[in-house]
Formats: sequence, C-alpha cells, structure tokens
Amino acid sequence: MSIALPAPPGGRSPLSRALSLVGVAAVAVVLVARAQATPVWALLAAITGLAGWALLAFLPARSPRVVRRTALAVMILAGALAAVPTQVVGAVPLVVGLVGIVADVALAWWAGLVAALVAATLLAGVTLAETPPPGVIVGGVACIAVGSLIGVTRRQQVTARIAESTLAAERLATQTERARSAALDERARIARDLHDTLAHSLGALVVQLDAVEALAEAGRTEEVLARARSARSLAAEGLVEARRAVQTLREEPTGPVDGPSVEQAIAYLVDRERGLGAAVTATLDGGGLRLEPAAAEALRRAAQEALTNARKHAPGRPVQVSLSGTATTLVLEVSNTLTGLRDPAHPLASSGSQRGISGMRERIASVPGATLRAGELDGRFIVRMEVPVS
Repeated sequence: MSIALPAPPGGRSPLSRALSLVGVAAVAVVLVARAQATPVWALLAAITGLAGWALLAFLPARSPRVVRRTALAVMILAGALAAVPTQVVGAVPLVVGLVGIVADVALAWWAGLVAALVAATLLAGVTLAETPPPGVIVGGVACIAVGSLIGVTRRQQVTARIAESTLAAERLATQTERARSAALDERARIARDLHDTLAHSLGALVVQLDAVEALAEAGRTEEVLARARSARSLAAEGLVEARRAVQTLREEPTGPVDGPSVEQAIAYLVDRERGLGAAVTATLDGGGLRLEPAAAEALRRAAQEALTNARKHAPGRPVQVSLSGTATTLVLEVSNTLTGLRDPAHPLASSGSQRGISGMRERIASVPGATLRAGELDGRFIVRMEVPVS
C-alpha cells in the first residue's frame, strides 16, 4: 500500500501562483526603491532568491522533486545572504524556502534542521562583515525562526493527513476483505444447500431408474410402470426441494423451530427412503424441544445426507435413524452396516462429490455449541450430531 506524498508549495493552484507572484513583485518593488543603498552583490542575491520563488510558483504540481528542492535551497541561500544588506526585505524568499524544506515529509526531519543552520551560519557571516543595526540582526534571526516554525507546523499537518489516509486505506482494505470473505461464505452455503438437495433427490431417482432397468429386462411391465411413476414423483419432489432451498436462501428464518417440526421433516425423509426399498428403522422423539432455525436445518440436512450416503454406498443394508433429546441437547444418529457393500464402480456409488460429510461439518460449524462425529465403529458407519436446544 502506498500513499502519495504532497508536493512542496508552489505550482499547486492558480491562487497559490498569484499569491507567490504578488509576493515576488512586492519584494522587488521595495528592493528597487532601496537599490542605491544596497550593494550590488546583495541585489544579485536577492534577485536570485526572487527568481527561485517565481520559478517555484510556475513549476507544475507533478514536476520532479529534485527541481523543487533545488529552487528551495537557492531561495534559502540567497535569502540568507541578502537579509542584512537589504534590511531584511531580501530574506522573504528565505522564509518561503525554509517552510518548503522543513515541511517536505519525503525528507528526513534533520534536513530542515541543516537548512536552518546553514541559513543561520550565512546570516552570521554577513552580520560580522556588515555590522548592521541590532534591529536588522533580530529581523534576520526572526525570519529563520518563523520559516522553521511554520514548516514544522505544516509538516505535522501533512503527517497527520497521511496517517488518516493510511488508516482509511487500511479500513477500506479490511472492509473489502470482509465483503469478499462474506461473499465466499455465502457461495459456499448456497453450494452446500444445493448439493444436499440435488444429491438426495437425484440419488433417489437413480435408484428408481436402476429398478426400472432391471424390471424392464425381466419383462415385468406393470412394475416398470409403477417404478416410472415413482421416478416421476421423485423428480417433481426434487424440483420442489430445489425451490424450497432457493426460497430458504432468500429469506432469513425468524424464531425457534419446534422439535415436532424437526421430527416430521426427518420422518418424511425416512418414509421416502422406505418407499425406495430401503430397510430403515427409525426412533424419533424430540421431546418437544425447540431449536434455532440454523440448528433445525442442520439436523434435517444431516439426516438427508446420511441417508443419501447409506443409499449410495450400502444399498440394501439396514439403516437405523435415532432422534432423541435431553434437557439441553437434541441428538441425531444415523448408522448403517458396512458388510456386503455394493461395487464402488457402480454409477450411484461413484457419483458422489466427496462433499457430503465436509458439507455437514461446515453446516455444524455455523451452529454454536453443535458437534458432529462421522466415521466407522464396530463394523458400522455412524453419523452422530448434537445440537443445543433453545
């Protein structure tokens, strides 16, 4: 991340140019009025300082910094030399030059100190040579002090603006990253929901079509028609489920979900699996507990995904579904035996995206206090999910 540093004064706007030229003209008029009483070398020094000031006024804002700094250095040197012989009038470019050097945040802080010391040294040398009145000496020293103080003040202001710009840029970067992270999380949630819906519906449809193919080969026409009707019903239900998933994504659920509603949703999934010929035993007793919407949806999706996985990887094997509750927790467990599994090369077994279990884990991670365990134990594959009740 980079922050553009402000350029030294001059050439920044028509107003600044006009003010600089007015200052140059005013000093030039006074110098002309005192020309006869001023040494030639002092007039040349004063004119050089004014020329640097005028050049600085006309430099473009994007001009090289080295050109600007050179003009400022010339103004400091010439102003310091001309201050005493011109009765402090020629020291005006010195003040402007010190302001520019000291305020330049791209330079180290000691650069301004060096510039002020050089100006003071030149002023002291000319003072010793010319022996001017005390008022002139005080005026020269005051010019160095005023230029340095104004430069320090402006440097502090510029530094504060840069700090604010840096902080604003960091905040914007943080907000952008948060928005990007939120968008990725939302995309992951949509993908997870659509995967759960489509995997379950299409997996059931594949089972029916497998049965249709086997019955057709056996010439059992009546059963083929029954299975085809069932497949059509499954496709229609899958479409309804997809629409429901999209609607859920669009709307924010409000209020806790009753335990019986969760039981009914899981009972529906169990009945559909039984309709596909699966041997599913279910014990559902939510105990009237209430869940947060995210927890209820996580339970339903976990049951759906577990039943889909059992159908894919252990077809025909007994499946047990249990929903039970305590005073603080609702527990869902879906398990199936691992013996006599279907050939992994079978289309249904190999159709998975390997996202089912990871999707359940992601969903559980979004439910505070919920846990998920999935894996093999004593010859069975067990999915156990625990969620806190409201």
